[in-house]
Amino acid sequence: MSAFDQVFLLGMYIILPFLLYALPISLPLENAGMKGKLNGFEKIGLKYFFILSIATLFQIFLCINLSEGKAYIHFLTEYFSGNYWWIPLATVTSILFFVMDFFFANLFINKIILLDINYYFTGKVRFKTNLISTVIVVVEELFWRLNFFYITSAADISFSIYIFICLLFGITHYSYGIYNIFSKTALAAICMLLLFVSHHFLVPIVFHSVYNIFVLKKYRMEETG
Repeated sequence: MSAFDQVFLLGMYIILPFLLYALPISLPLENAGMKGKLNGFEKIGLKYFFILSIATLFQIFLCINLSEGKAYIHFLTEYFSGNYWWIPLATVTSILFFVMDFFFANLFINKIILLDINYYFTGKVRFKTNLISTVIVVVEELFWRLNFFYITSAADISFSIYIFICLLFGITHYSYGIYNIFSKTALAAICMLLLFVSHHFLVPIVFHSVYNIFVLKKYRMEETG
C-alpha cells in the first residue's frame, strides 16, 4: 500500500463526520415503514449506521484491492488470536468508565453529583434500540479501530494522528451534546489501547457494548423519569 493510498484511506475519517451532519436525517431505512416508530436516539443511530456501513464497506473494498486481498485477510485473522482473558477485564473497565463518565457529565452539565449507585444499573432498554446499538458498535470498531490499525500498520505515524482519529470519533457524537465529543474521544482512546494490548478484536467490542448498554439505560431513565 503506497503512501498516497494511506492518505486517501485516512481521509475517509475526516469526511465521515461531515457526511453525518451534512446529509438530511430522512433516510430510506426510516421511510420504509419505520417513520414514527423510532425515538430520537434510534433515528440518529440509524442515520449514523447507514453512513458508517457504506463508508466501512468502501474502506474494506479499498483495503482488499490495494493490498492484494490476502494481506488484509491475514491481518484480520491475527486480531482474533489474542487472549480471551482480556474480555472480563474490558467488561469491568467499561463499567468503571461509564460511572466516571456519568459522574463528570453530571458535574459539568447538570451541576449536580449523583451518588445513587442503583441509578446506574436500572432502566430497561428496548430490544430494537439495543440491537441497533450493538450492530453499530461492531461496525464502529471495524472502521475506527481495526481498519485504522491496518492502514497505518506499514507506516511510522505520529502519536498525534491517533489522538486526531479519536477526536474525529468524538465529533461524530456531537448530536448527543458537546460533552459527548470529549467523553467519546476518551472512549475511542481506550478502545484503541485495548485493541493494541490485547491483540483481539472482541475486546474493544465488549468494552464498547457494555458501555453502551449502561448509556442506553441512562437515556431510558431520563425518558421515563
